[in-house]
Amino acid sequence: MFHFFVEIFEASKSDEFDPLISEAKDLMLLAHNCIYKCESTNQTDNVLAILNCLPERGFIKKSASAESLHDLIDDLDAHFKAVRSLQKYEVSLTVDKMKGISRNGSQTAVEELFIDICRSASKM
Repeated sequence: MFHFFVEIFEASKSDEFDPLISEAKDLMLLAHNCIYKCESTNQTDNVLAILNCLPERGFIKKSASAESLHDLIDDLDAHFKAVRSLQKYEVSLTVDKMKGISRNGSQTAVEELFIDICRSASKM
């Protein structure tokens, strides 16, 4: 199902002749919402494909809202990279769960993450 979203994003790239979603801000906001709403932990390839379809900083006319959107996407990218790194060690998290851990940093959530990492490491 998530692959369907990838196709929409690929058809909305800025280099497309007639992109499905022509407003870069709308594309970025949609990507942000789709990726954080994804409840599956095995969609890293699709998430990466979506992130690769987003415009680079500087593509959109500079404004406070554009900078804010790019900051949101930068945070999303950081959360995605953390999830991807942990998956190499068989620790599965959604991007949204990683966001929650990094934002809230509750001791319980961090402890649970470290327990999962230790369990995974002991199996190696």
